[in-house]
Amino acid sequence: MVRTIVRYAVAGMVMTLVACGNPLQENNEGGSPTAFDGQDGVAYTVEYHANGAESGRVPVPERGYFVGESVPLLRNYGGLSREDRTFDGWNTEPDGTGTQYYIGEAFSMPDHDVDLYAQWSEDERCFAIDAATGRVTLYLCGDPNPPPHITIPDTVEEVIVRQIAPALFNNRSLTSVDLPDTVAEIGAFAFNGNDLTEISLPRDLEIIHTNAFARNRDLTSIEFGTSLRE
Repeated sequence: MVRTIVRYAVAGMVMTLVACGNPLQENNEGGSPTAFDGQDGVAYTVEYHANGAESGRVPVPERGYFVGESVPLLRNYGGLSREDRTFDGWNTEPDGTGTQYYIGEAFSMPDHDVDLYAQWSEDERCFAIDAATGRVTLYLCGDPNPPPHITIPDTVEEVIVRQIAPALFNNRSLTSVDLPDTVAEIGAFAFNGNDLTEISLPRDLEIIHTNAFARNRDLTSIEFGTSLRE
């Protein structure tokens, strides 16, 4: 009974405040939710699930969200990982049949809690390749930035990986990368501006172009192959 009386009282206040320019906004600086947000002022939760990850931890939102509020997708900052798979965003269903979201996207909060499940793609499916040259030209998985560790397979679409395109992973916050021994050429700025600490260069590598590994300030160890000539 008390709750009904409060609702009518609030509704009456809203009618009065609209005419007066809503002075309550002065106490709501910074966009924090008020009792007028959402459905009856109820904040709903967003919960992230590892969904088969073998290590790392799921991100945890700092608060709940009101109906209609924009919810930004959290990064995989806990380093969820799975052997022979690459993190590929979040989905509302574990098997990927629900709504797919990538880092950098946002969704409008519905009137219920939301569960999001990590999605995993085979490493090979994360790359596009030029079949004529064997050059890896695109990285397709995950959010706008790849995960901190990248494994480049030795074949993509049954084509042997022979080259890494220029600037493919330029300024992507990589901390480690596994390169297959089939790579013979690494393009200019391919891994420039990352956080690599050590590199084992491919056995068949012949050419490293300008600034391929520049501006990796913590890079302290490089293992060279025997085929390097330029």
